[in-house]
Amino acid sequence: MLRICVVLLAVALVVPIVALAGPGGSAQGDPQAVAETIHRAVHDEKPKLRYVVGLDAEAVSAMRRQLDDDAFERAMRQALDFWD
Repeated sequence: MLRICVVLLAVALVVPIVALAGPGGSAQGDPQAVAETIHRAVHDEKPKLRYVVGLDAEAVSAMRRQLDDDAFERAMRQALDFWD
């Protein structure tokens, strides 16, 4: 039951951000911020596996840390209306 509540909460948080992230949406990564992050990653002495840029990526990353694999996949499929 708790897992279902967490998935529903995750979907409730991500859906509005995904909606903003459409063409011209304000949640998209700013090209300058993306370029600066790439530059930082290239020159980082200890590069990270992932560099998060933009509100949409921050929300998905935060959700990913909170959910197990199955719950995360369900939440993302629900948010993106993507089902097999």
